[in-house]
Amino acid sequence: MKFVEFVGGPYDGHKHYTYSSYLTPQAALPVSRNLIAAVGGEETGPLLPASSVAIYVLMYRAEGPFYSFAGQTRAETHHV
Repeated sequence: MKFVEFVGGPYDGHKHYTYSSYLTPQAALPVSRNLIAAVGGEETGPLLPASSVAIYVLMYRAEGPFYSFAGQTRAETHHV
């Protein structure tokens, strides 16, 4: 297993451990007031509904793959 880091946007600095074969060309991640803290391991109570969706694009560098922030949109437009 390797980690993939998220660069930029609301998930900046988050590292997700996975197999390289599971990586997709793009990732759409929900964003809420407490979801990002919960993903980081903090106790946040019940998760709040997503207010937006962060879009990341898979890229590569010498250290390995990473997801680069490509933009953000309202959650309602994606039926999250």
